[in-house]
Amino acid sequence: MDLSGQESEHQMLKGVEGLKYLQKQWCVDVRNLSRALAEFNYACTWADCTSLGGKRSCDLEMHDRISYAFNEFYQNGDQDVRKCNFRGMGKKVTRDPSQGDCLFRIQIDLLFVAGWRHALGCASTSLFFIIAFFTLF
Repeated sequence: MDLSGQESEHQMLKGVEGLKYLQKQWCVDVRNLSRALAEFNYACTWADCTSLGGKRSCDLEMHDRISYAFNEFYQNGDQDVRKCNFRGMGKKVTRDPSQGDCLFRIQIDLLFVAGWRHALGCASTSLFFIIAFFTLF
């Protein structure tokens, strides 16, 4: 899905501002279609492949579907290099493999999000004690 809303006939969602993502890197198939189908099935067992297929945002050729599945699995694993192996059939790349409305996503930096959640939690706790102090005295 193209969150920029450009070059699409569909009205797209607006991206969240200030959100931090992991590095701009993706995992793709190294073009060994005959051996990759089992790995494709494995990746789709653990990752969201619902965008793949006819009349969906990722109506791609089989090789590109495999790359999409590999990337979903890799991103779900926080770009851990071991999550892009697929018995030697996965390859980490820095060129965005997205095509048309089919976005090969990059994972949100969950440590960054957790840091904000922790900071907000501390701020709300402090605010609670300040309000309680002034209410009691």
